[in-house]
Amino acid sequence: MHIVPWETCVNAPITLTFREDVLGRMNSNEINLLNKVEAMVLERQRPKGIWFTGDSLAAAILIEPTLVTLSENYHCTVEVSGKYARGMMVVDRAFIEDKPSNCTIVEGVDLPLYERLIWAAGGPYYKDQDILSL
Repeated sequence: MHIVPWETCVNAPITLTFREDVLGRMNSNEINLLNKVEAMVLERQRPKGIWFTGDSLAAAILIEPTLVTLSENYHCTVEVSGKYARGMMVVDRAFIEDKPSNCTIVEGVDLPLYERLIWAAGGPYYKDQDILSL
């Protein structure tokens, strides 16, 4: 199982310039819908200049595993007893429990490839492009 933590998403941000000036100007039904859906979110992210795409990044890694440039295997569990944080995933990064690894934590991604994948999702014309070789 691959886990894409929020920290990885924050460390692999797409600029708002790319989101608005490249993606936002594509004339496709997909991007026109995305522009409407994200209008308020983009307004809040404007001061930071970053477009955070946690769910999209996780989905892209599922579709194209070569996006992962750095990962580590750990034993992970979900805390249900309330001992640490009820309902939260606990990653044994210090190998305290001495249990075998059961998940891979994604720690780095190929940002230019990720941007090309998002670009390719922009509509019919873009989907026909061989984005892995661009």
